[in-house]
Amino acid sequence: MPKVIVITDENVGWLRAHYTEFPYTILARKFDCCVDTLKRILVREGIANFDGAKYQVKRYAKMRHWDRPCMSCGNVKSRPHGWYFCVPCRKKFGYDD
Repeated sequence: MPKVIVITDENVGWLRAHYTEFPYTILARKFDCCVDTLKRILVREGIANFDGAKYQVKRYAKMRHWDRPCMSCGNVKSRPHGWYFCVPCRKKFGYDD
């Protein structure tokens, strides 16, 4: 299994503000990942674009959403299409989102 790189909202904000000030090698070291992984993170978060098929858009960027009631608690907050449980219920049931 590959190592999971956790990027918090604070880190994304910092990257948006400073990614042009440092070389990719230094940024990759800061987040303890390789340069390719850093570039994938930048593309996924919509910060930078690179040519190449291995870079993809953010995971839920183009996903449809619905307001269907949660099957557990009845919450009607918008969530990705196909999610039958809201985020708090998903966490309670052990889903890893």
